[in-house]
Amino acid sequence: MQIDKLAYNELAVKLRQQEQTIAQLVTIVAATNRRLEEMERQIKSFDQLTATSC
Repeated sequence: MQIDKLAYNELAVKLRQQEQTIAQLVTIVAATNRRLEEMERQIKSFDQLTATSC
């Protein structure tokens, strides 16, 4: 019984750690997506400027 409780607690700790890691990765992906969207807007704006100046 004691071993089962210890194993359960260890699994719970590992699960929390994995949840935190996943949350951090989601945050990183979201920030990367925002940056890519901003870069796409800048490129489109630059392309429009260069197309009108030719």
